[in-house]
Amino acid sequence: MKMIQVPDGLKRRVLEIADNEKAEAVWCESCYGACDLPPKIPEIDEIIHFGHNKLADSEQKVRYVEMRNHVDEARLREALNDPKLDKYQKIGLLSSLQFLDSLKVVKDILERKDKKCFIGKSEKLYPGQILGCNIDAAREVEKLVDCFLFVGSGKFHPLGVALYSEKPVLWLDVEKWKIEEVSRDRALRAQLAAMALARDARRFGILVSIKPGQFNIKRALEILKKIKS
Repeated sequence: MKMIQVPDGLKRRVLEIADNEKAEAVWCESCYGACDLPPKIPEIDEIIHFGHNKLADSEQKVRYVEMRNHVDEARLREALNDPKLDKYQKIGLLSSLQFLDSLKVVKDILERKDKKCFIGKSEKLYPGQILGCNIDAAREVEKLVDCFLFVGSGKFHPLGVALYSEKPVLWLDVEKWKIEEVSRDRALRAQLAAMALARDARRFGILVSIKPGQFNIKRALEILKKIKS
């Protein structure tokens, strides 16, 4: 039996996808990445996972189907006229899998404006691709750029870069077609507030996901050891 798994953004199309794949089952819980796989179900022979690329092997049979979105070049060109980019000469380009194909177009447009663009590489991901747990593409070019420009939908990914790097991070929102500056101050304040509360805590709970790609009891035990010390 085949089972379909899709991220929340594709759930409106899940029945269409299941019909096309001749799949008899659909995993209905939310999915937040390639490692967020369902637990092993004896009746399921294959999981068809849409919207992410393969990162690691699994004990289950999993087929990954990437979903690439076409981005309107004319609207991209218009959005890239934003004056927020004027003060930056060297720009690191980043995206999520869905909008990765747009980076080549963005690079071409910006370089015609006499900008210099850099697209970092990652061992497990495509050039320029970042995840919530992997921003190697940003790390590789950080010393070469004046700022980062993330092309995609949602602030989750560019915020991860902003928390890591002191370089400015801009986000080209492909739904609103405008560029925003991503501030890390609010996220840092939330972290500091959590740390302040933790100082007064006497008992800590360490939560471990049991999902196959996220189960990391070794890391949980390391954290436990640090807390006890």
